[in-house]
Amino acid sequence: MARRKFEATQDDSKKIVMLETQGTGACDNKRFYAERVKALRTAANVTQSELASRIGVSRSAVLNWELGRTRPDISNIPTLCRVLNVPISQFFFSTGSDTGLNGEESQLIRSYRNMNENHQHFIVKMASELEAMDAPMREPAPLIHLLILPYAEDAVAAGVGADGFEANCRQCFVHDTPKLREADILFHVNGDSMEPEYPNGCTVMVKKDAQVDTGDVGVFSVDGTLFIKECQSDGLYSFNPKYPPMLSKSFGEIRVIGRVIGIMEDGDFASNTEVREFQAQK
Repeated sequence: MARRKFEATQDDSKKIVMLETQGTGACDNKRFYAERVKALRTAANVTQSELASRIGVSRSAVLNWELGRTRPDISNIPTLCRVLNVPISQFFFSTGSDTGLNGEESQLIRSYRNMNENHQHFIVKMASELEAMDAPMREPAPLIHLLILPYAEDAVAAGVGADGFEANCRQCFVHDTPKLREADILFHVNGDSMEPEYPNGCTVMVKKDAQVDTGDVGVFSVDGTLFIKECQSDGLYSFNPKYPPMLSKSFGEIRVIGRVIGIMEDGDFASNTEVREFQAQK
């Protein structure tokens, strides 16, 4: 109902001025507080006397709140929420369904609050164990796929032992790529005779073969020494023009080790961690 007040006029007579009724939000609505305090107190299994004692008010004050005669002072709300074990935001929900809990969940909370501390700890521990059991199985770590290739200890242009270059190799772990699947052996390039395409210090992938075509770059054994050269009809040639060709007529034996199919990149080699994980998979 609108409120009225008397207001004096200029001729000393009085007139009635109608005032608009103020809003009845949650903070002004005693009925809201009555229902909320009672519902949360009951859910927490706390008596009116216990609630009053723990807040520091009289039991009649709590009774009046729940009857809608008065409402809690705003300064009492934080303490009230702590006693009832609810966040302040939840206190101002208009209905129980606003908490997002169904009937069984609400009952579980009420039961938990009625337990002694030891039983509460037991329930929390059991809930954690059950939650872990229900959690989906962790995806297994993906398998690491590596290749193991022989890496010639003798650099290209170094001597080859009587047993051949394969007697002087170490195992090298590399990533499983289509290009490396074609390779049979890796060689270290020593010297600048094939620069710029094959710089000094690089590692080349070699596909073993008894012969190579004209124009192919390969690894050759020339009188017991390994070389990386381009094959031509009359001999072996370097890309670097300062090196003369190695003509077939000038050398006793030229044996093909294999065809060069590419240069190794830093990312092609497996890291120590990857090697350990790869070996652990076996």
